[in-house]
Amino acid sequence: MSSRFIEHHESTTLLGWPTDILSVDKINILAAESEDPNPNPVHTSIHTIIIHIPGNPGQYNWYDSDFRDILSGLGDGYSIRSISHAGHGLINNNISNNISNNRSSSSSSSSSSDDNNNSIVDVEDHCRRRSCHEESATSSASIPWTIDGQVLHKIAYIDSLLLLIDSSHRSSRFKPDPKIIFMGHSFGCHVIQRICVLRKDILERTLGFLFLMPYIRTFPNNIIDQKKLNFCGNNQEHLINIGTKLSQTIRLFPESIVRSLIRNGIQNDDDEITNLTTKLLRQPIYPQNFFQLGTEEIRDIPNEIDVTALRLLSSSSSTSTSRPIFILYAGDNDQWCPYFHGEEIIALQSANVLPSSIKITKILGLRHDYVCQNRVTRSKVNDWCISNIINVNNSNTNTSTSDGGDCYGSVAPTTSPMVLVSKL
Repeated sequence: MSSRFIEHHESTTLLGWPTDILSVDKINILAAESEDPNPNPVHTSIHTIIIHIPGNPGQYNWYDSDFRDILSGLGDGYSIRSISHAGHGLINNNISNNISNNRSSSSSSSSSSDDNNNSIVDVEDHCRRRSCHEESATSSASIPWTIDGQVLHKIAYIDSLLLLIDSSHRSSRFKPDPKIIFMGHSFGCHVIQRICVLRKDILERTLGFLFLMPYIRTFPNNIIDQKKLNFCGNNQEHLINIGTKLSQTIRLFPESIVRSLIRNGIQNDDDEITNLTTKLLRQPIYPQNFFQLGTEEIRDIPNEIDVTALRLLSSSSSTSTSRPIFILYAGDNDQWCPYFHGEEIIALQSANVLPSSIKITKILGLRHDYVCQNRVTRSKVNDWCISNIINVNNSNTNTSTSDGGDCYGSVAPTTSPMVLVSKL
């Protein structure tokens, strides 16, 4: 019996916006004889779903091969679901189901990009077209270009996933009441945090969290860098214009030349990452989506540890133990997720303000954009993920919180998510 993966790439619509979704399931292939040309897949019932939310620019494609590596290191019954940000995915009209060997490349990756089959959404054009055909409170740029919009978009996805699970019990694809482990990178960590603050029912299904370099608005030590960051946060139109003109210029060059330059520039031998970077930089719509959301992150995400949210996420009403939160930090030069925030967490734990179930790790040589680093470095991150996913499921001895397991009384909003949508 050997392990294989089923990857399902889907383009769908959530809250009125095109959305890319990836599901990766590990299965076992059972063959009566080694020469059997048609082995039978044996599906293990899924007991834990790892929901992954990427950072900006918001495509799950950056992490695709890492998902296969992570599942390879876990036992049976784990599955990964990753969702691109609303309006930011590489919308692919060729929805595919495929079985791939361990640590092999997905068939969705090719040596050439097709701008017709894989394209970034033109948000403003999408808004105009939808307003001409239907009345919809969600057909506005407040979904793909705002933090609140992206949070509500992910909640809509999780609701649809839970509905699918409930309807799939007869097929035994999922075990009854499968649990969730959230895994996010950069801005995706903030989205996860807000999801669980807004929705107690989702938090109660959650076993734990893996936060990879969670983005926190920060001021660089250098005064010049501070001014640059503040300028970027308040002048997104200038950034968009510069980025768009640069993308239009790059598009004039043959794609093979651009790909070669990118491969040498990022010093990465991963064709999936090189091809994805090439596709994005050759699309003039990409800079607007990237900077509209990115500059709001700079303006709106707090420059401090959200103590109340972390206490809430670690609390558990069903057991006396704290829900584990594992946080990974990169090198000292990561201004988007500086390690001094990790030191602040440790200090707050020493003062009994935060629970001991929050675990801090630092990997030297890691960059914030670790997905563009070499395979050896990425493997360190994947090994960290594997180890802590196992720890999440085995975590039964952590210290209980000082809040009696329920912090919602002072945190959860009284406004429902769908009401918030109408206000965006």
